[in-house]
Amino acid sequence: MLQSPPPVQRYWNHVLAVLALMLGTASTVRADILEHGFVDPCSVATHLETDITCELCRTTRAAPDACKQKFTPRGYERKCRTHGDHDGFGEVWCSPKPQAVVPPYDWKQHLPKLKTLALVVGLVGMLLLSRRYWSNDRPAT
Repeated sequence: MLQSPPPVQRYWNHVLAVLALMLGTASTVRADILEHGFVDPCSVATHLETDITCELCRTTRAAPDACKQKFTPRGYERKCRTHGDHDGFGEVWCSPKPQAVVPPYDWKQHLPKLKTLALVVGLVGMLLLSRRYWSNDRPAT
């Protein structure tokens, strides 16, 4: 017949099992992080939000102000510049999206429909009242 270990030994068995799980998980997560390498923080994806639109502009070292001349007149702002390579570097330029203009509600366009609806409701009401009056179910006076 098997006997269960003492409570102190069971406690330490549980602690060791939890530590082994934590160490195993931490090592796999760390391996995933090291696998990707350097990620440049200057990208369109990092600056993209719901209310702005962003574009990436590549420039050369010979003409570093090309993006500024292209995007500044259109209302864009430079958010960041990449580290670049031997050809040049990239810049992320962003601008607020234009808000859609909602025209004011014109209730007067529905006025003929409302008049027709009121007329139909009135006629149906009169029909129901006259039918009740001429039927046998009319109230005693």
